[in-house]
Order: sequence, then C-alpha cells, then structure tokens
Amino acid sequence: MLAKLIITFGALLYGLGVPLLEINQTHVFNPQWEPHMRLHEVWQLATNSALALLALWLAWARNNISFVAGAVSSRLDAVAVHSPGCGEVPRRAPRRSR
Repeated sequence: MLAKLIITFGALLYGLGVPLLEINQTHVFNPQWEPHMRLHEVWQLATNSALALLALWLAWARNNISFVAGAVSSRLDAVAVHSPGCGEVPRRAPRRSR
C-alpha cells in the first residue's frame, strides 16, 4: 500500500503539479518564447501527464507496481543520459530574419 501511495504522490506532482505551475505567462503563454518552443513545452506537459495517468492506472487498476517501477527507472536512465548536466549553457543562436 505504501508503494501505491508513493507512486500516486509522484504521479500527481509530475502529471498535475508541474502543468499547473507552467501553464501561465512565464512558460506556455510567454510572448517572448518562439512558437516552436511553446509547442515543445505543451508537448512535454501532455506527455508527462499521460505518463502519470498510465502510472496511476497501472498501480491502482491493474495492481502492477513492478511495471511502474521499471518504467520510471528506465525513464530516469534516459534523462541521465540525455541531460546536458552542469556544463556551460551555449549562447543563444542568432534569430533568423523572416
């Protein structure tokens, strides 16, 4: 039961909390962001929320906690491999004229 509650807390934080924090003028509706940047932000939020719903469904309806744990750990591996880490952030590329 404790495992299900931990999964639920993480899924709600990841799938509901983050979108509530980022759907505002500083992220999704930021006029300074390029439209393509906003597209990727919304795409990320939708994907994260869908994965959170899948985790909740697997944990509570299917009672398959081991699959959720495996899926989460594989996702964390991908984040660690593809993350730029603490290195220097490259300067912004010049904007193309239209």
